[in-house]
Amino acid sequence: MNTVIGARPPQDDMTIGYGTTGKLIMHPSGVVQTMEGADLVAIRVSLETQKMRIENQIAALDTEIVILTRLESDLTAEDITELMESFVPWATDEVVTVGMLRKHTGMLYKCLQEHTTQADWTPDTVPALWLHVVPDGVIPDFVQPTGAHDAYQTGDQVVFVCGLWESLIDANVWSPTAYSAGWNRIGDA
Repeated sequence: MNTVIGARPPQDDMTIGYGTTGKLIMHPSGVVQTMEGADLVAIRVSLETQKMRIENQIAALDTEIVILTRLESDLTAEDITELMESFVPWATDEVVTVGMLRKHTGMLYKCLQEHTTQADWTPDTVPALWLHVVPDGVIPDFVQPTGAHDAYQTGDQVVFVCGLWESLIDANVWSPTAYSAGWNRIGDA
């Protein structure tokens, strides 16, 4: 029987110490395993590799968290394009707060009101809760506003019926055909 010299108290069902033969003796859950120095070196290399991979993953996640937690107004078109796959998908039964960004049906949405998501309140169907986020430099398709929170402002541009249109007024909730005085056609789409 080997005597364990300088053994540590049990941790996670394992005691590690040096035996009288100079070999490391491990006692996971009562099983005795004697290891040579080369075995220990191989385990150390494997653990160091795992540690480096985990540290790199943590660093990448920290970077994404910083970017993803910024408000939509802080994101550039490049940020959104590069990170679209990294955005958290919209899901039911999640508590969301104002400013949180979620991906749904290939588009990005910003939460406008704190709420718990539910199946019949998807971002594309409840504009009172979610605002479709469009990166700078991208001209979106016209979407009928439902109120002041998503109304078009002076200078906003949209694609509507094969044309590019620019809003001439603030709080514009009409389409270019419904109220032509509120829009200026600036080109073809």
